[in-house]
Amino acid sequence: MKDAVVIWQFCDGKPGHDNQSRGLVEALSAIRDVEIQMLATDAAARAVLDWAARRYPPAAGYPDPDLIIGAGRRTHLSMLAARRARGGRIIVLMKPGLPLRWFDLCIIPGHDSPQQRDNVLISRGALTRLYPERDKDPASGLILLGGPSKHFVWEEQHVINQIASIVAQEPARAWLIAASRRTPAEFQRRFVSCNPELAKRLSFCQETDTDWLPERLAVSPVVWVSEDSVSMIYEALSARARVGLIKLPRRGESRVARGIDDLLDKGCIVRNEDWQMGASLTACESPLQESRRCAQEIADRWLSGL
Repeated sequence: MKDAVVIWQFCDGKPGHDNQSRGLVEALSAIRDVEIQMLATDAAARAVLDWAARRYPPAAGYPDPDLIIGAGRRTHLSMLAARRARGGRIIVLMKPGLPLRWFDLCIIPGHDSPQQRDNVLISRGALTRLYPERDKDPASGLILLGGPSKHFVWEEQHVINQIASIVAQEPARAWLIAASRRTPAEFQRRFVSCNPELAKRLSFCQETDTDWLPERLAVSPVVWVSEDSVSMIYEALSARARVGLIKLPRRGESRVARGIDDLLDKGCIVRNEDWQMGASLTACESPLQESRRCAQEIADRWLSGL
């Protein structure tokens, strides 16, 4: 058996994508010793040229990969060029825009309605990073905000009103509101302007590094997430939190909306208006452990012989 499994992790610079691949790599590292090489995604034209020439200069000096992992369509051509030049198996996260047969394994959320194939592994939502095993702080609460998106209309006053009602109903909880890169820059000022007294009982935070969210989710028993932030909904569920949904108007039906409706139907999350009418926030009966489950599937398929 090899001392370490060599993983080339391709990153496209989008935190949501890179955290998915990082979550899978962390889960694999809990099963086997791994050696991780981080690689930035090349421009499409450069990747095609490298594929044609059977070379991959960005990884010169790196050991040959056993696994090549990436999330996001911008990573696909670079991963294909890397495999053609140096070998290894490609694991792509989320539904690729290229033919499924080009990849060794495609881990695709069920709400994307993937084909049934030997090289397709269906996940419950997006993969997430692993969360520290910590006791929850019963007095804390976390509100995670997204922003304008192609699937939902960001009605800021509607969001402000929902947050105000949540905080007013649980005044003893220490609430932290976390904005994301998509949250409008003026949101905090407008919230304070609309709710000056309520705002005194809140803390606002702009995420500063990739470890911040897992650390906060590990200790937060109650998490409210704006509906556009589907990846954060799955992260909160993976952290065993009780999750509420801050509703937004939809721009029509989409795969993202279907995924959220599935979570609502299964009772994993609760709408704000239903909670205000007496519905309980309860932890999901089967906490999501998709990164661990998928990592074990990969280990069973390929790593026992390495």
